[in-house]
Amino acid sequence: MSQPVHISGSDVDVALGGLLVHIEEFSLSIDDGVKATTTRGVPNGHVNGTVAASGDIKLDTSNFNLLIEAAR
Repeated sequence: MSQPVHISGSDVDVALGGLLVHIEEFSLSIDDGVKATTTRGVPNGHVNGTVAASGDIKLDTSNFNLLIEAAR
């Protein structure tokens, strides 16, 4: 029923645990797992499924160290 959503961008600043981290590039794919339901072959709604997300970020060394600090 639904299509996975893909988000990407570059030069983004995010606040993590009070620290400002600069992300050079990122991508994120989200799948909400919604499935169509049918009665005698006729669509009549949907059911929620497993939600999943995966992605990548590109950081320079100093911002990677900030990310590690925020994770602690």
